[in-house]
Amino acid sequence: MKNELVQSIREIFLEDENTFIIPAYQRGYKWTKEHVSHLLESIASKIPVCHDSDQYFCLQNITLCNSDKGLRVIDGQQRLITLTLILSLLDVNIKSHIIFPTRDRTESFIKAIIINHTIGNADSLDEEYISEAVTAIREWLESNSLPLDLFLDKVKLIVNVIESDATTEEQTFANLNGVKSELDGSDLLRAIFITRCETEMETEHDLGEEFDEMNKWCRDEENYKFLKRLVKINTITETKVDNLGSYHAKIVFNEERYPIDLIYKLFFVINHTGEEEYNYVFFERLLSTHNICREKLTDLRHLYSALKEWKDNRDIYHFLGFLISNTQECDFSQIYNLWISENDKFLANIKSMIRKSLLAEFRDGSYSFSDLGNECHQWYLSNFEDDGRMKLLIKILILQDVLLCTRYPEVGYLPVDYFTRENDDVEHIACQTPNAKDTHDGERRQLYIAAMKDLAENIDDTQLFQDIRTLEDDATTAEAAMAIINRYGLNCAGNLVLLEKGLNRGYGNSAYEIKREQVVESYFQNGKNRKRYIRPYTLKVFLSSTNKGGLERWTFEDIRNNTHRLYNETKKWIEEL
Repeated sequence: MKNELVQSIREIFLEDENTFIIPAYQRGYKWTKEHVSHLLESIASKIPVCHDSDQYFCLQNITLCNSDKGLRVIDGQQRLITLTLILSLLDVNIKSHIIFPTRDRTESFIKAIIINHTIGNADSLDEEYISEAVTAIREWLESNSLPLDLFLDKVKLIVNVIESDATTEEQTFANLNGVKSELDGSDLLRAIFITRCETEMETEHDLGEEFDEMNKWCRDEENYKFLKRLVKINTITETKVDNLGSYHAKIVFNEERYPIDLIYKLFFVINHTGEEEYNYVFFERLLSTHNICREKLTDLRHLYSALKEWKDNRDIYHFLGFLISNTQECDFSQIYNLWISENDKFLANIKSMIRKSLLAEFRDGSYSFSDLGNECHQWYLSNFEDDGRMKLLIKILILQDVLLCTRYPEVGYLPVDYFTRENDDVEHIACQTPNAKDTHDGERRQLYIAAMKDLAENIDDTQLFQDIRTLEDDATTAEAAMAIINRYGLNCAGNLVLLEKGLNRGYGNSAYEIKREQVVESYFQNGKNRKRYIRPYTLKVFLSSTNKGGLERWTFEDIRNNTHRLYNETKKWIEEL
């Protein structure tokens, strides 16, 4: 490349055959439509005044490092790629080219745009941004003009070419980019790991692909949510940006934009002593030498491998998901130590921790484990009243989902969001509160009376017979009738399920057959873009009526049967451990 500090677009891209290498430690292309449009608007507004004068419009500088294979781009990747795209869409014959040693597909993606002006199927986040940039350029050129000669000759860049070894190159990258608010800590950690761990056996290309794959895995929606849950169980003190000094001042970790940061948070949890705060300086000190950095890369690989195995293993995923969402037994470092020390006993240990936590909650409350199987025990007090029993029952209901998902692969995986009741209401299968159809319709009233008589066949209870006579009295109000019925199991565990809020509140206090129809219909409408998720246990209950009324009725007999099933299933699982 020419040894000139300021060079025009023509000199950089058209006169010399420069090879710009995007190193593996560099983050990908991240310019949005707004960035690209702003650049074009700035150029179009500045260059007209440069006509017939020595004036020119200077973009920000680029920093390059000489190597045997070309010019390694330390700073300026976003501008170089965007200018290449603009030139190609203006049908300019470009001599210089950009190569990606660790991103072959991205390189081919850009070549297709340059040669054929076609946008392929985006296979990575880089390519999605590049596609967006091309669309922005095309849209801008449709309604604006860009004088080609002025663009080539009057738009210039400050070109800073340095001679350095890998370590100095990495530090230069950090110093140049550390003051930029858009830089994320993961970019610099990637740079540190790659430049300090590269060997003949593990090249920059290999390491770059490894980190790209790790980042891609973290971007998956369910993987991201799974990692968020694991991070959430820890106490992590993050240093305020204002308290960081030097070029570190604006190096932050933004897991929403860079999901791999969640793995770095977990990596911090298993490496910090309890006193350090979470910031880039911590990692810079942790990875202080090449040898230590290689050791820590091995640790990072083990961590990533464990996270993938936990997510892919049906049993581990579900029981670990339940543990971290429904108990306060441990933080991530304790869980990870269990995995490292007793890999083959990991699942058994997780189950044991769940069992101890649940039984402790039963012991500490004003209810016992056996109350779970009592069809008259009040687990639901009211919407605004709970002494802890409802919170515990919700965990038991979610545990039923976990048991069904682990025992029957066809049920699928429980989505990460559904290890808690966040998206659900606690729903009475047989309505707790009266509604017009149930209480004023004569036929409905008779069904309640019939249900009470069915119950009386199996219970010798004077009060029950008295309550039946009261229900048969036409003078008994609807509210009084429901108060009587509530005493016989409407608030017990067997009459309660978790149901998606929108569906539950949509049908209100509808009769059982209407609820059942909507639950089943919503279940079979589930898909990748589902709006409503019907829990496996909830579906099972709505399909489990075995009384003489069939699937159109949910009677006290059903409530009793389901209460006993729930209790026995939970008891059996706990005693298995």
